[in-house]
Amino acid sequence: MMWGLGFKIAVSEMRDQHMKKITDIAFRGTSGFTSIESAYEEILTISSESISYEYKPVRENEHNYTQSWTCQAKSPMFQENYESLCGKIQKVMEHVEDIFCPDTGTLTVTVTLEDGSNWEKYYTFTVKEFEDSISTIEKMIPSSEVRPRFMDQIL
Repeated sequence: MMWGLGFKIAVSEMRDQHMKKITDIAFRGTSGFTSIESAYEEILTISSESISYEYKPVRENEHNYTQSWTCQAKSPMFQENYESLCGKIQKVMEHVEDIFCPDTGTLTVTVTLEDGSNWEKYYTFTVKEFEDSISTIEKMIPSSEVRPRFMDQIL
């Protein structure tokens, strides 16, 4: 069996002109067109005080196994990177074009706002739109931890 899906972002839709404060961002990725032995799901969750990652293979084996990590971070540098990421994500949500990209895996980005609402709209996007966000996320991931695979699909 082969797994293949389009590359997507899901973000909640704002009703007013002014952007509300983002409280957390979750990136949910899946593998693209591949064998079941290599297929996976993953989630990277980032808030102003923490970052966590969980990777789950569809079928675990010696090369494709479950991995996870969590890091609490209250440093000014982490907070600065988080605020920078929020600004970049807001720009991506406003300007992403709907382009079909088959077989690249899916990516769902869920943004939770300060009032508890989510910005949710499904569309495919040009991977270049996320390059700047990924470089900021890389600064937030502890160097000793595994890097999310969806980041490789973007760069």
